[in-house]
Amino acid sequence: MGLDHNLLDVQKGLDMVNGYPQFRALPIVLSECDPEGCAACSARLYPQNSYRNGTMYPSYTAASMSNIFKLADRYKSNLAGMLTWAFEFEDQPYFEGFARWPPTESTSPSSTSSAWPA
Repeated sequence: MGLDHNLLDVQKGLDMVNGYPQFRALPIVLSECDPEGCAACSARLYPQNSYRNGTMYPSYTAASMSNIFKLADRYKSNLAGMLTWAFEFEDQPYFEGFARWPPTESTSPSSTSSAWPA
């Protein structure tokens, strides 16, 4: 785990957008904004990912999103939102433990990690 790679990628993207004054004010939506690779690799098939079924992974993902908003503020970017697939995938079983997302009607910590600013 480590936020460095994800945050560096975001920083490079913000640098690119800022390099074109005509695009600076456009809304930016970061798609597939997962703090590490293979968010779809469940602990059932990849036991080394079992940490994702506790409170650490949603907290880690929320920390990543928080730092991305700080980067966007520093660059004065119009960050409209982020999308993460860290918790649910089409036609795949839901993650066990705390890392669940509606429509499972979960009230887990991960269900508060929505990254759409008000």
